[in-house]
Amino acid sequence: MDKRKSTGNSKDAPRSKRAKVKTSSSQEESSAGEDDLEASQMNDLTSLQQDSDHGIIDKIILKNFMCHGKLEFQFGPNVNFVVGGNGSGKSAIMTALVVGLGGKASATCRGANVKGFIKTGKNVAEIAIILKNQGTDAYRYDKYGPRIRIERKITSEGATSYKIKSHKGQVIETKREEISKILDQFNIQVDNPVSILNQDTSRNFLFTKDPRDKYKFFMKATQLEQIERDYAEIQEQKTITEDKIAMKEEGLPDLEKDALAKEQRFKDIESLNTLREKKDNLMKLLAWAHVARVEQELDDVASLLKQEEGRLPKFDAKVQESQVKVQKAEALHKEVKDKIRDLTKQMESVQPQLDVAKAAMGETKKLVKETEKHIRLLQHGQARDRHDKKDCEKKIEELKQTAQRDFEKERMEREEKKLILVQQKQAKEASYSTTDNDFKQFSEAVERAQQRNYELRNKIQDTKGLIDQSMRRISELEKSRSNRLRLYGSFVPNLVNEIKKTRGFHREPKGPLGMYLKLQDIRWALGVEVVLKGLLYYFCCHDHHDATILKRLIAQVAPKGARTPGIIISKFEDHKYDISAGMIQSSEYPSFLDIVNVTDSVVHNCLIDQRGVERILLIESKEAARNFLRFRAPQNCKEAFTLEGDQIYAGSDQRYYSSMQRNVRVIQADVAQEISELKGEVSNLRREETELNQALRELHTDKENNQRQLQRLNQQRRKLQNEIGQLQDEIQELESVEDVAPVDVSALEEEVHQLEQQLEKREAEVVEKKSALAEANQDLTAKKATFDELNSMVMEQAEQVEPLKHELQTNGMNVEKSKHERRHYEGKKQEQLNKMEELRREIDKKQGVVDEDIEKARKISEERVRTKRKPHTISNEIEQMTKRIDKEQERRGDPNEIMVAYDQAREKFLDARREIKKWRAIIRVQPTESHKENRSKDMRALSGGERSFATVCFIMALWESMEAPFRALDEFDVFMDMINRKIVMELLLQVAKDLRHRQFIFLTPQDMSKITASPLIRIVRLNDPERNQGTLPFTRRGEEEEDTPGTSRS
Repeated sequence: MDKRKSTGNSKDAPRSKRAKVKTSSSQEESSAGEDDLEASQMNDLTSLQQDSDHGIIDKIILKNFMCHGKLEFQFGPNVNFVVGGNGSGKSAIMTALVVGLGGKASATCRGANVKGFIKTGKNVAEIAIILKNQGTDAYRYDKYGPRIRIERKITSEGATSYKIKSHKGQVIETKREEISKILDQFNIQVDNPVSILNQDTSRNFLFTKDPRDKYKFFMKATQLEQIERDYAEIQEQKTITEDKIAMKEEGLPDLEKDALAKEQRFKDIESLNTLREKKDNLMKLLAWAHVARVEQELDDVASLLKQEEGRLPKFDAKVQESQVKVQKAEALHKEVKDKIRDLTKQMESVQPQLDVAKAAMGETKKLVKETEKHIRLLQHGQARDRHDKKDCEKKIEELKQTAQRDFEKERMEREEKKLILVQQKQAKEASYSTTDNDFKQFSEAVERAQQRNYELRNKIQDTKGLIDQSMRRISELEKSRSNRLRLYGSFVPNLVNEIKKTRGFHREPKGPLGMYLKLQDIRWALGVEVVLKGLLYYFCCHDHHDATILKRLIAQVAPKGARTPGIIISKFEDHKYDISAGMIQSSEYPSFLDIVNVTDSVVHNCLIDQRGVERILLIESKEAARNFLRFRAPQNCKEAFTLEGDQIYAGSDQRYYSSMQRNVRVIQADVAQEISELKGEVSNLRREETELNQALRELHTDKENNQRQLQRLNQQRRKLQNEIGQLQDEIQELESVEDVAPVDVSALEEEVHQLEQQLEKREAEVVEKKSALAEANQDLTAKKATFDELNSMVMEQAEQVEPLKHELQTNGMNVEKSKHERRHYEGKKQEQLNKMEELRREIDKKQGVVDEDIEKARKISEERVRTKRKPHTISNEIEQMTKRIDKEQERRGDPNEIMVAYDQAREKFLDARREIKKWRAIIRVQPTESHKENRSKDMRALSGGERSFATVCFIMALWESMEAPFRALDEFDVFMDMINRKIVMELLLQVAKDLRHRQFIFLTPQDMSKITASPLIRIVRLNDPERNQGTLPFTRRGEEEEDTPGTSRS
């Protein structure tokens, strides 16, 4: 645990205040000192403007706890004084602080069981403590916010529960372990008396019966025991040192004499120093010349790197340009696709209008035919009436001019002729009915041929697309025939082999993950691929070490520009996760893990961690999935997938996403089987395409034949209509002839008059029907124009779709081409980056060589020597200088040996003299008399106030070595006189000033009127207790456990 350094003022303050204790002798001086305290503490603490940001207590709320029915206490950020008489509930606040933060009842020294803290007559006690949670060391700030509220509830049965809430009041956790994590984060120690000192702990420390235990504790805590052992060892070494000094002093004159003799010999070879100095200077020059040469090489590589970095923007521009091409190609592809969809929608939207127009035109045609038929009947009636009129007039004339004739013979002739005409008419009508029926059939056949023509063209285009798609898939599968791993990438088989060969892995990586999956039902292959997507291609590594090796292997085997698999780092477990609590609970539909068998525990756990497969449901149809997840979503179900890969999220606000993937890519039972099936499908599709083209040609021929036949039948039908009309007129004319009986002429004249009136009436009806016929023809013309317009629109749109489909296919190829170009330039860019990285590594390497040479050069010469000379020329000069020095040494002796002998003799003499001086100085170190006299003092001889004073001083000394966010003392000054109390107050406020980011809580029954409250000093006075309350129901220590067995602890 880190220690905070105290300021110099904190060290001096206790001595000055202790001096005041010795000089003060009257109550008057004590009062003056308290006045000084009031003034000084304001100057010391008003400068503190920054509160502690985490761990300090913001507020404590008690309900039915000990003597408090309901208490809400707001703490200040730095110094807090809680003042109150005995029984007012001060210590209850301290106890609630310990218990509320998860402490045991025994730690409070107030009882053995937490249920004893419930106020008499109540069944439940509640404690709520609010801690600040800000700054860089805040605990789960995203969950809790700037305040953490810890609530503990205690029942009369001894059960206890926790609630840890955010600053908004939301319950985040209910477990005791979360409180432990919060306390560890803030370094809060509720059971440490140095952090929270209650009355009983202080009393036990000062009033322990065996003083030796207290002394041993104090000696070990302050390391005085070690100091005492060191002092005894020093005394022993002193005697040994004095003996050594005497021996050294005896041999000192001989050492001095030997050093002087060797010094004289050393001076004789002083003439060689100049040569040696020159050689040394050349050595320095040579060392820095090597540095200059390596630095020049480093500059050359750095210049090359700068040049390569200048080329990088060109590659970036190419990559960006290719990306723009990809975007444009994709946009064009999408635009054509949207056009096809729009045209299809337009055709679908126009088709109902076309059907309506066709039906309306048929109704109008029917009306026109009926009107024409009615007009013909009227005209036939007119002709018959005219004929009858002429006959009547003729009869009248005949009756007037001739006598009676043989009318029976004429009637028989008319009946015979009428029978012949009726038979002819029936034959013509039967022929017309047959012709009209044939006409309708051929007309419908022509319409069906037009619709069939549109359908066949669409089917031919779709079949071509399926053939192209299947051929591409066959090509991919052919490449992976020898090894299924090729489905995951052409380089993946080599990568897997390299992984198996490499011995540096801690655990051999697993991958691709798709190779570890086995489907119980192959129909779900597409759905499973959509669920896992790119995760099928990933590798899983045990740790970062293995991931680094795998990355290096991928870089070695993967071709440039190829898509490399991702890497998941997850510690390998030999057993599968226990997911029984979080797995989907459904008996109607299978889950992902019911369909997909994953035997490898590492891959199984990885799929759970990365994708949450234990919460995915598989439902065959999207309708069933949407209904099931909207109204009856099972427990733990997050989402579902269909056979086609459509994704449906659970819940009433249901989200649905259609899958864009239409074919299985890597998951299948057998590559050869799939290739064979695909080839069979291609063969069938091509045969189907041939059949469709043949059908289209036959349809075209049939259509032309039917149109010609339709024209012929229409002409024949009109001819029959005219012949039937003529026969009908003749029959009506024969029927209109009546047998002439001997009657008077007046009756015939009356009949002529009626026929004239009937002719006028029929003429009016003919005019009216012709007008209606003209309107019907106009309506028919308009409706036929509408029908022709809609029909031509549909046909035109159908013709527009055909080239768009071809254009869509071409655009798809352009998209792939643009993506290939982008990958090419990205590969080139990566090559450039690799080259730059290699240059940077070379620069780092050469920089290391430069640093190493500089370090070597500085060992020879600390100051750098600038030179333009080459290292080899300097080496030659040094070699010549060495030869010259060797010749002088042969003549005068080895100067190095002389120098070494002189240095050794001189150092030996000086070392002996320094040793003697040093040992004498050591021997003079003696402990002061004060240390010998004041070794210890019996605590039992101290008064109550002195004991309290010693306790507070000891605690304050230990405060400097701990990092708890708050400190609390209970009735620390209860036995002190005014002098000691004043000194303690000054010390405590001084410590509060030094530890300005910490919170202090002082509980005292004494008067605090001399201390003024401020933003950083909070003083709260509790009301005096009500003396009619009973005693607390404490149990004896050891009678009960902390929590009653069998109760639940949240």
